[in-house]
Amino acid sequence: MRGETILFTRQRRARIARRFVPFAIGWTGMLLVWVGVFALDGRLTPGAIAAAGAGVAMLAAAGRVAAATPPSPWILPVTVATCAGLGLGAAVMVHAVGGYGEILAFLLLTLYLVTALVFGWGWRVEAALLASTLTPCALVLARFPSFVSRLELGAAVAIGAAVAIALAEGAARDMRQVARRRRAQEAAVAALQTSRDAYRDLAERAPDMIWTCDLQGRLTYVNEALAAFVGLPAREILGRAAVDFWTPHADNPDFATLLASGRAPDGLIRAQCTTPRGPRWVEFSASAVHDEHGTPAGFRGVSRDVQERHDAETALRASEERFRRSFDHAPIGMAVVDPDGRAVEVNRSFATMLGYAPEALVGRPMDALAHPDDVARSAAEARRLLAGEIRAFEVEKRYLHRDGHVVWGRLGCSLTHDERGAPRHMIVQVQDISEHRAAEVALRESEARYRGLVEAQHDLVVRLDTEGRFTFVNEAYAAAVGRSAAALLGTSFVEIVHPDDHPRVAEMIAAMIQPPHRAYAEIRNLMVDGVRWVGWEGGVIVGPSGGIFEAQAVGRDVTERHVAEEALLASVAELRRSEEKLRMLARRQAAIREEERKRVGFDLHDDVCQELVGIGILVEALRRKLGPMPAETGAEFERVARYVGEVVEHLRLLARELRPFLLREVGLVGSLRSLADGMTSPTLAVSVDLETPISRLDEETEIAVYRIAQEALTNAVRHADARAITIALAAAADTFALSVGDDGRGFDPSTRPAAALGLASMEERALALGGRLDVRSAVGVGTTITLRFPFDARRGTRVREPADSSPTRSSSRPSGATTPRAAARD
Repeated sequence: MRGETILFTRQRRARIARRFVPFAIGWTGMLLVWVGVFALDGRLTPGAIAAAGAGVAMLAAAGRVAAATPPSPWILPVTVATCAGLGLGAAVMVHAVGGYGEILAFLLLTLYLVTALVFGWGWRVEAALLASTLTPCALVLARFPSFVSRLELGAAVAIGAAVAIALAEGAARDMRQVARRRRAQEAAVAALQTSRDAYRDLAERAPDMIWTCDLQGRLTYVNEALAAFVGLPAREILGRAAVDFWTPHADNPDFATLLASGRAPDGLIRAQCTTPRGPRWVEFSASAVHDEHGTPAGFRGVSRDVQERHDAETALRASEERFRRSFDHAPIGMAVVDPDGRAVEVNRSFATMLGYAPEALVGRPMDALAHPDDVARSAAEARRLLAGEIRAFEVEKRYLHRDGHVVWGRLGCSLTHDERGAPRHMIVQVQDISEHRAAEVALRESEARYRGLVEAQHDLVVRLDTEGRFTFVNEAYAAAVGRSAAALLGTSFVEIVHPDDHPRVAEMIAAMIQPPHRAYAEIRNLMVDGVRWVGWEGGVIVGPSGGIFEAQAVGRDVTERHVAEEALLASVAELRRSEEKLRMLARRQAAIREEERKRVGFDLHDDVCQELVGIGILVEALRRKLGPMPAETGAEFERVARYVGEVVEHLRLLARELRPFLLREVGLVGSLRSLADGMTSPTLAVSVDLETPISRLDEETEIAVYRIAQEALTNAVRHADARAITIALAAAADTFALSVGDDGRGFDPSTRPAAALGLASMEERALALGGRLDVRSAVGVGTTITLRFPFDARRGTRVREPADSSPTRSSSRPSGATTPRAAARD
């Protein structure tokens, strides 16, 4: 009972704390509404505002207590006191505005009913709230005007108070009932948990693997034994399908069918599972788990590791099957012989080897099939075997074929015993080695021929073991290194190799180990006549089992070729240095030419043009000094002034082309577009095509590309009689390309005159850029000039524009000479 009371108290505190904030927000909203109503009615007073503000302040202060976690024990008295304060504040607010008693009764009943329903704190707490608010309010209620009689107003308030008490007690009883049910549930859960813990402890300590799964085969519980078996923590196993831990073995049961049946399988089932120790066989039994309605909800089972038993059973079956299969289908002859030496059973291979049918040999003495000269030796070994002196023996002996020729065989014999340990049968295996014997003879002959061939070679021939030691060297190699063949055997190959080439030897050996087991390397060797380059062609000899047991290499002196190659490489290096010097010279020449263009442009603009302007001014001044003159003379003066102006404008345009300021302002693309627009006319269309976005290049590169495009356009206009010219730009990852193509008359590039200075200038600029200029043309089909040069990050990124500085200009005019501009100034 005490526990139930404590639980009820905690729940009531939690409920009050959880619902206080919504209650405070609602009551604050109501106060604001009434303040607004009083204000609109013109009756709002400072006292009413103070009473409303005091209510909001009390709600805020109590809200801080309600926000405590866990709920404070003071939450109940603080909330009751706050609600009492709200009731008294409502009385003060209504009185301050001269309100009616019905308004105060409405506010108080609203407070009582809301607190009873929201907080549900029982009739005692609700009665305390009523007493703390109704008693003071009843004393002043007579001062409030009202539309109804004081008796009717009091009866309404009393009825509302009684309803609030009933609602508070009903809510409290509901909460107590919930507390009783929760306590009962907690007790039941605790009992269930105790039972489950006992079951879990039993399951976790069990040596067998215990598990449960749902109807989809997903594991819902596994004990520690099963987790250790599959090598994963239990938490990583839960939720995974049981078949995830099964191997795809053909003998595994169809678990999906078992699950679909909805009933536990009968008897024990065996399956192969994956474990950290490899695939292992387990045996399990399962039973169905039903819910409260009797519907199957899953399965529970117990599994046991039966790998050892399975291995033993499998080994026994395999042994029996293997013996029978190996006996019947063995590629070598096999026979079962009794202790007297007679054949009990022979396989087809043995009978075929000797030219008989298998049944024709059953019952015959085995010695009758052997060559007479080899019977004694095998018979002696058989007697030792039957006497227990040896467990098995092996001999090579000759057998007589049915047609009379000799068959060489390698005989192996072992003994089986009965349950009492007495000899039962001899198991005889005979391998036909006639071809092997013939191959040995052929091999000896082949080795003799091979040795003679190798010794006669002028090339260097060596064989090495797996440690890199000589097992054979021919006379040519021995003579080259100045040591005898006998002295070289057993020494290391790398002892004769130049120390700087030891890594190359290691690389060659590593290459020979990998298929196709061939490698070539040129290595310096320490020979009698000094260090010599030798080209070694090597390979390895692979044994029947796939292992490497020897390496063989043939070498040839390539010193002269190396000397020639080194001389060639030196020449190529010198050629590249010369090419780089030529490129730097071309770049310097282009820079000097560009500087000269700038200087001439400045001289034309700042000196010549100014001088011509001065001449024009002098002419105009002279005309004015002469006064009125004949019309013909005046026309001549005007013609002179117009010609001078045209020359000045022409020279200014020429100066702009000599020093393209536009290139620095708008970049290569903008300058080419401006150049194309300037050359476009009613009879000529010049367009710029950007195949890829083009960023700013460094100044030197932009000037070179612009000059090449300018020269190509000029040539097309002057010589090709073109109607359309296209300028194309493209920047790839590592290459920049400029193409200028026209539809003019074209020409034959092979007959280009040596005086074609425009093409020569373009080729020089292309060389300075480290690129090349490609000219493609044919008579009647137009001309395409393409520039390509390396495009790296240094050129491809936007460069910071250099500060504007005018180049130094010089003039050959004597300092004391009087210029027209000076004269005009004077």
